[in-house]
Amino acid sequence: NLDYPLNYLDTIFNATGVSLCVDIGHQLAYRNDVMELLRKYWERIRVFHLHWHDGTNDHLAIPDPMPQGIRELLQFLMRKDFQGLLTIEVFSEKDFEQSMKTVKDFLSL
Repeated sequence: NLDYPLNYLDTIFNATGVSLCVDIGHQLAYRNDVMELLRKYWERIRVFHLHWHDGTNDHLAIPDPMPQGIRELLQFLMRKDFQGLLTIEVFSEKDFEQSMKTVKDFLSL
């Protein structure tokens, strides 16, 4: 689910019953409705990849203040007591540290 709506794969999902790994960073970059995606696929999602984009560059640190789409995702995961895997998908230690700080600050509210 890099650069297309996840529902393009519904035929495969319905035929196979596979679990999903959702790249929220890419879904937000392409302006897909994260809450609709969560409602539709919740029972299948086991892994989330979390990162930010600036319209040009991808896999950036999650900024502070946290963008609305990421905030909505984390609030949803907390309400649902998500037991799967949430990864911070960035490619530098600095971006990882910034992302972790932003997420930890949000979770401590």
